[in-house]
Amino acid sequence: MGRSSALLRLERRWAGLILLVVALVAAAVIPNLRSRAIPGAAAIAPVAGPPSVGQCLLESNNLTPQMTRNDRTGEWSYAPVVLAPCRSGRYGEVIAVLPAGQVSVERSATLDGVQDKNLDRCHGELDGYVDQPSHPLFHYWRLFSSVGVFVAGPTDLQRSMGQKWLACIGYIDDVDGQTAMFNQSLNGIYRPTTTPPEQLAYCVTTLELTRAAPVDCHTPHQAELFAFNIATATPSELDSTCTTVIRQLTGMSDPTAAARLRVTIVGPTSELQSCVCALTTVEPDHHRLAGPLTGIGNNPVLWK
Repeated sequence: MGRSSALLRLERRWAGLILLVVALVAAAVIPNLRSRAIPGAAAIAPVAGPPSVGQCLLESNNLTPQMTRNDRTGEWSYAPVVLAPCRSGRYGEVIAVLPAGQVSVERSATLDGVQDKNLDRCHGELDGYVDQPSHPLFHYWRLFSSVGVFVAGPTDLQRSMGQKWLACIGYIDDVDGQTAMFNQSLNGIYRPTTTPPEQLAYCVTTLELTRAAPVDCHTPHQAELFAFNIATATPSELDSTCTTVIRQLTGMSDPTAAARLRVTIVGPTSELQSCVCALTTVEPDHHRLAGPLTGIGNNPVLWK
């Protein structure tokens, strides 16, 4: 019994010591778990404002954002995109920003879906931004390729802060209908002193247009199409204005490339109602183009 009593007293002492250690640790730790007062005032993190004209879409966005309708509130909204200051390569460019007071909430049904007045407004802004040709020669011709536009809106966070602007984004599709990367601003690309980006070139394997298909301009092809006729004109008017259109869009001082290319007007035919203004190789069986002519300037023509 004496030995057992001694062991029991020893165990009690150890238990008491452990309880004392636990109490001391709790006394040191628990006050530090309480909230500490931090000097200063709470502030909301800044929310980005609307984009600026000239900012760019730097990542491929092959599915251009569309407007969607909230079934609960009935409100329409546009998907946001990530915009940043431009680098050389871009997939889209802000050509206009519509402030809240200019944003239309009206929608009307059409055979093709819903008519969007904001998109219509963006198309109008695009014409001025790219300096859509207003020269009298374009009374006769309409360009074969053109810049597209879609509408983007604020993020959910921006909308929650009351932002209701819309951004008009200009872009170019490639031959496969995917958003193409281009390396220059779209601003003023149709001015007489400027040439458009090569991504607007429209190349075909043959001038037999009823069976011609557009191809990547960096693959061998016979011709590049620039415009189609939209008004009645004499053959001499078409000849002279077609050459002027080609000079403006290519920037070439000699559109014939030392007689290896020929300015050609194709049509009209029973199957092709309009004339087409084109540059074609003089000897397609021996020389084919291997690069775009749009925007080439006086750089060497690429041949295959």
